[in-house]
Amino acid sequence: MSTPSSAAPAVNHLVRTFVAAIFGIIAFVFILASILVVWVNRTVLDTPTYVSTVAPAVAQADAQDFVASKAAEQLISNAPTQDIAAILLEPSQIAGKTDEQLKVALEPVVKASVLQVVGSPKFAELWKETHQAAHADFIRQLKAGGSELNLDLSPAVAGVMTQLKETKLAPIVEKLSEKPIEAKLNLKGSTLDQVYVYYRVFTQATLALLLATSVCIVLSVWISVNHAKTLRRIVLGTGVLSLVLAIILQAPQLVGPKLEGTEQKAAAAIASVLLHNLQMATLVLGLVCIVLAIASKFLLKPRS
Repeated sequence: MSTPSSAAPAVNHLVRTFVAAIFGIIAFVFILASILVVWVNRTVLDTPTYVSTVAPAVAQADAQDFVASKAAEQLISNAPTQDIAAILLEPSQIAGKTDEQLKVALEPVVKASVLQVVGSPKFAELWKETHQAAHADFIRQLKAGGSELNLDLSPAVAGVMTQLKETKLAPIVEKLSEKPIEAKLNLKGSTLDQVYVYYRVFTQATLALLLATSVCIVLSVWISVNHAKTLRRIVLGTGVLSLVLAIILQAPQLVGPKLEGTEQKAAAAIASVLLHNLQMATLVLGLVCIVLAIASKFLLKPRS
């Protein structure tokens, strides 16, 4: 039969374990939030890192298609249809066709010609320069607020038009009027309210969140009966949580709905490149934490 003196430590250990577990659970939530907040601040909201991260998106078919579609639209809508047709179509394809019919026939041909330029190394450099300016302007819009947010890729399209002067379409491009080119990825409506809220949280609450995460981890370890075991569990849990997040990011159907249209697909292509960066970061973090937790199990001897 247990005595009151032996029962008291058992109750004390039970209470400490329960309280430590509560702080541990809160710490896990804060750790996940911290991962996302740090990633957003270091990648999405930092212009140099953002530009270097989205640079590979230039090879994405949907991103190229967006730029090519805008450039092709600029050509077909502003240049004489017969002139373009004479360069790109066979006489048999032109005979007896109205301008509207020719525009329909020209669209895929013009886009194919433009895609050759968009796939060149010269355009890759133009893509980075465009995002450098577009992202800086995007951050300015976030700080100012407003009824619309956009990532302006118009300079990339304008650059393509200039590069087309080195192709067989040069005679047509030279004749184009100086009509402003607009190629923006827009975000409008009620979603903006959430974006502005998240932006304020990411820029203003980062330090507080990291501090709260650290406090919860310290309290969980300090209150627990076995400090080393608790710390090991937190490290292991962080690793598992990070790997789960990496797996979720690998599944596009879990990240968001499938988008349609060149503008939406281009936005999705850029987002997928950004999320790939987060996926790799969480994958590495997860593996490192799990290895550390397992290694500590065998390398650190428990106190006798």
